[in-house]
Amino acid sequence: MRGRAGGALQGVPAGDLEGCGRVASGPEFAVEGTDAVVYQGYLTMFERKVWVTPTEGGDARLVRYDVVGNPRVDYAFVAVFPFDPERKTVTLVREYAQGDDCVCYALPTGGFDPRKHADLEAAAVAELSEEARLTGGDLQRLLPASHPGFLEAKWCRNRCTPFLCVGPRVDPSPGHRDAEEAGMQVVDVRVDNGDLDRLMHTGLVLPPSVVVIGMALASLRKQGLLD
Repeated sequence: MRGRAGGALQGVPAGDLEGCGRVASGPEFAVEGTDAVVYQGYLTMFERKVWVTPTEGGDARLVRYDVVGNPRVDYAFVAVFPFDPERKTVTLVREYAQGDDCVCYALPTGGFDPRKHADLEAAAVAELSEEARLTGGDLQRLLPASHPGFLEAKWCRNRCTPFLCVGPRVDPSPGHRDAEEAGMQVVDVRVDNGDLDRLMHTGLVLPPSVVVIGMALASLRKQGLLD
């Protein structure tokens, strides 16, 4: 993989650009034993012990890390950017963020459940229906099929696969929402007049959605669907 100008990215190891989303840790990070389960709920917390060798010299030190993830969804989730090409809007959901007891905004987002979804595309279609109340449209995966998705956070094992859906329509028979999703509100936001940018700068949009929004807008411009 090359930078936009055709060369390597300055300051980034060349090997990092060839990892297709995952670069294995080197000998400076040596995991000791196996991860121990500390807590299991909707998320599972593990303790991981790693011998870390300082980059500026010195002996390796044993560090205990908290690692969080959801093994029930194979540590995989999707986020979808539903775009109306006529109104130039994206459909977001306004929902409760339990971590800080506040309201946030996000793209339709949800886990890949192997008991219900044949693949990540099926998970994306389900989230469009359940959360955004939409169906149909041109569903486009924004990363190669071989890509594992981007990390939700550095201390989290969950990875997000981003999608763009162009031209979905209202779903006459939307999917069932779980109890925690019952309070969701569907919000259509203009993307061509600064409204989405203003909302992003409030800090109310969740980080995985921020990443996918950037990728989707770039794809729409490349396709000539957005000036």
